[in-house]
Amino acid sequence: MVFHDAKVEDVTRYPKVLGANPPMTMDGMENLLHLLPVIRRFGPYHVLYCSRMARASDAASVFANFYDLDFHSMEELGQKANLDKASGEVIYYPGCEQQDYVYWQQSGVRAMRKISTAHLKQTNVLVTSHRPVIGGIVAHTKGITTNDSLKGFIHDPELTKKGYVLVNVDPDDGLITLLE
Repeated sequence: MVFHDAKVEDVTRYPKVLGANPPMTMDGMENLLHLLPVIRRFGPYHVLYCSRMARASDAASVFANFYDLDFHSMEELGQKANLDKASGEVIYYPGCEQQDYVYWQQSGVRAMRKISTAHLKQTNVLVTSHRPVIGGIVAHTKGITTNDSLKGFIHDPELTKKGYVLVNVDPDDGLITLLE
């Protein structure tokens, strides 16, 4: 699972449907280029999934073009909110104001289990998503499930230091284990 990189900031002046969904910056996309040879070592990949949000689909496009993969968007991989660093405000997509770290964790775990079930014979699947979703999945492997604990875990800079995390999902029982 790969984290999207730098996104457009200072978006509070736009309607919430846009402010909650900023694209990645060109610098953010360029940063992902450094991950291409690293992520390739864990392939070959059979399929690529991403969040429906612009920043994650932008990240997916970098990998899809380099690895010649089509990608599929998935609601459960999304974070329909955006922490605008310029203002410090969290902008929620309309109707999603109640989403929190527990919601994103549960959605991410559900997504990974669906993906595993859909691709039983294909062992290598690439996913691009958001820190709260990927961090929530990693926290799930460690038994961290409360909103306050998740918030602390997800905001730890060590989580995104490499830009990716590796997990295994057992297709029989849905058990998710951290590989690195």
